[in-house]
Amino acid sequence: MTRKTAYFITPEAHCLVEESARIVVRPLLDVVESAEGLFVYCNLPGVAHADLELTVDKNELFVRGPTSFSCLPGKVHALEYGDVLYETRLALPLAVDAARIEASMRDGVLTVFLPFPRKSAQRIPVIKG
Repeated sequence: MTRKTAYFITPEAHCLVEESARIVVRPLLDVVESAEGLFVYCNLPGVAHADLELTVDKNELFVRGPTSFSCLPGKVHALEYGDVLYETRLALPLAVDAARIEASMRDGVLTVFLPFPRKSAQRIPVIKG
């Protein structure tokens, strides 16, 4: 993965300048509990679906994704938002079923559904005796 940043932009050279490291930014997120599980909404503007990394390990959700802007068309007069690396680790407050996790990305918002484990209570027959 090519790492880029937007710190050295000039009107003469308006392409993003490659750097060895990006600024790491903790994305804004919301965690909502429903009867079926947890919903995590994570704001990741500019992150491509293919560049998104999402993992769950024990009781922790890890989200990581870089923004990747190509050369900007025209003469750049100001650039306040350059390439960053979004990264966060979220300690999950409750146990989840990792095998049934679902995630989708739309309009720069990652939605992750972390279902609670299914209840495994079984009816036990009582034999008359």
